[in-house]
Amino acid sequence: MKKTATALVLAILISACATAPPAEEPPESSDTSPQAETRFSDEILREIGICSPRSLKRALDGLGVNEVGTSEEGLELRHLTVALFQILYPELSSGLPSVPMPPGSLYAPLLETVRKGQFPQVRQEDVSFLTLIIPPLSSLFTSDPVVLEQCEENLLQAESLDTRSVLPPYLLGIIREKQKLWDKAQEYYTKALERDSSCYPADLGWARAAFQTGEPAEAEKRLETWSEELAENAEYLYLRSQACFLQGRYTEALDFITEALRIRIEHPPYLLLRVKILEAQGNVEQARRILLIVEKKMPENEDIVYLKGRILFKQEQYDEAAIFLEGALKKYGTSDRLSGLYGEVLIAAGKYEEARRYLEAKLENTPEHVPSLRILIRDSLDRGNLEKAEEYTVRLLRLDESNDTLRTAAELYRLLENWEKTLEYSEILHNRQPEDRRIRILYIESLLETGQRVMAEEECLKALAEETDSTTRSTLFYILSRILTDTPRRLDALRSALLENLHNLDALSALADLYVELEDYRKAFRYINQAYMLNPNDPDIRSSYRKIEELAR
Repeated sequence: MKKTATALVLAILISACATAPPAEEPPESSDTSPQAETRFSDEILREIGICSPRSLKRALDGLGVNEVGTSEEGLELRHLTVALFQILYPELSSGLPSVPMPPGSLYAPLLETVRKGQFPQVRQEDVSFLTLIIPPLSSLFTSDPVVLEQCEENLLQAESLDTRSVLPPYLLGIIREKQKLWDKAQEYYTKALERDSSCYPADLGWARAAFQTGEPAEAEKRLETWSEELAENAEYLYLRSQACFLQGRYTEALDFITEALRIRIEHPPYLLLRVKILEAQGNVEQARRILLIVEKKMPENEDIVYLKGRILFKQEQYDEAAIFLEGALKKYGTSDRLSGLYGEVLIAAGKYEEARRYLEAKLENTPEHVPSLRILIRDSLDRGNLEKAEEYTVRLLRLDESNDTLRTAAELYRLLENWEKTLEYSEILHNRQPEDRRIRILYIESLLETGQRVMAEEECLKALAEETDSTTRSTLFYILSRILTDTPRRLDALRSALLENLHNLDALSALADLYVELEDYRKAFRYINQAYMLNPNDPDIRSSYRKIEELAR
């Protein structure tokens, strides 16, 4: 069954590569002259050197139909090709033939050393394109900077000799990723895919780098293109889970990581992501239990420490969390997340002044400390100090233009009724995340409040044509009623708002006000009465109720 699946995946990968230039198939020739055998060997070496799933498959197919494939050299190349599949594309290797490496093989010791994460040395007389690109495979098995430097030197040399191989740009992407040079990593991964789109690990690498550069939605688009081919690939499912998690879609994230753990049972990094998802969902006790398993399986790291602190915080064990984080900060003193969490814990414990002093001191020493600014903004908003919140928000915007920061700015300026600023940030966010309902509504409101009524109406009608959620549609119809100027259309819009959601207080109040304008006080009272019944404690509704009640008598 597994061999059939592998064959299917190979077939899909090969057929999916229409964007790459067609390569010549290794010839099936009856010519057994030395010249023909030499030409055939050169073509096989070229295919192996390209090192994509498609080219390696062609090499194996060619070796299987030519007499050269049964020679000592042919057996060596078949073993090498299968070994490259196992190292680079392990999902595709399970159905491949097992070929023993002939004694005295040049490639066997190189491959053995590579798998140990060491850089093998090649004798001068054995140097070829293949012996140039095989040693850098060790970059897949180590993060040792010395080894990575040796790998890079070989890869740059190989790149200058042949620009058809996917291996130099792919492995240079791996090296840049390990050096945390995310943009450079993405550039190299893109170059590998331009050479042969069947090199799916480059797409996975691009997605990993995109998570670090704050592009989970773009990463998800890349990953979705492999949904059929890699449906049983644990690493792929893990990355899909990360993409959903980083976009706040925790149920989907949990589904993907559950599938990944079915394939790689209790794999620590996958378990750790499961803990993150559960903690974010509020399943704190379950997250705590799984974290205990993770701690036994992998060395302590900042992620584990942060999650332990978060779980204590969520369990409202504030004193214990504060003590734990004080100790953690001695070890991970430069951690933005831990120091931010410590400030949150102090605030939750009611130690407001201590928290503010700590966070302000953190900002004094590290003016670019984003977590401190975020917490101080929330604290200022909770205290109703919008002026202070704006001061921190302006500082935050200089340091960070992530979606979270822009959302904070847009929401704050809405509270301040600074609609020009609200429009500025909500428009950027809407362009980045057109599917975000809250931002779309804020953007349309901003257009209306800044006098751009025509554009506001266009955007509102477009949103209504695309939206399926009844509560959101009700809000949009209410906003449309504010955009429109003629009474009949305003009435229609407000009635539509109530058809979508009978509990829309804004629509009920607006209808009451509109009927007051029309001097139909009985209808006005009917709608304000409904609003009052739903929320009698709202001061604006209570005031309107009393006025309209008087008019309706």
